[in-house]
Amino acid sequence: TGSLSGTVPASLANGQIRSIESSLSGRQLSAAGIPVQALDLLATTDGTVLTIKTCRAQLDARNAISLDGTMALSGNRAISANWNASLPNLERLSSFSGIPDLPGPEGGSLIARGSLSSNLDDLSRRDFSSSSAQAFLNASAVRWKSATLQSIEANVSVADNAADLSLGRIILNDRNRLSLTGHSTLVAPFAFDAMLDGDLTKLPDLNAWLAAFKA
Repeated sequence: TGSLSGTVPASLANGQIRSIESSLSGRQLSAAGIPVQALDLLATTDGTVLTIKTCRAQLDARNAISLDGTMALSGNRAISANWNASLPNLERLSSFSGIPDLPGPEGGSLIARGSLSSNLDDLSRRDFSSSSAQAFLNASAVRWKSATLQSIEANVSVADNAADLSLGRIILNDRNRLSLTGHSTLVAPFAFDAMLDGDLTKLPDLNAWLAAFKA
């Protein structure tokens, strides 16, 4: 269902691409069962670099996901990207969880953003020496089946062949909370250090979450 429209003006010289600009607009679409009110994409290339100027999926008036970035079309195919998600109504994702036969969340809010700089050649070899990334996530009042979660927050960075969790906090409710920080190398021997702190004073409160993810 829905509609798509777009334009692709191009400029060539001596058989070489000088510029291509692609504009795509979609309305009332569906992706993985999730209704998408509007999708807008603007991408350009000069034959050497592909640039995504705008890629925005508007689920409805309040919930949106956006992405922009670049990718070199030759050499080591360097890439950079930025993304942002503002989903104050997580129930919009109730038809999709990414796990077979498991529905998505029934409520809550999510804010996520991040950036990536790397190249596809190194990534294909699992070489992260040239990669840097940042990711932040904050979710609150999450409801999933009969389980509830007061909040979860995480801040992760990748650089110099290592990943750092500088902030990891899960608050199930007033009786159960955990905080975690950690550092892991992304090359052998994959050393990992972590610091865990928390209070789990009523473990039966976890049963609803264990039941929610049962196959």
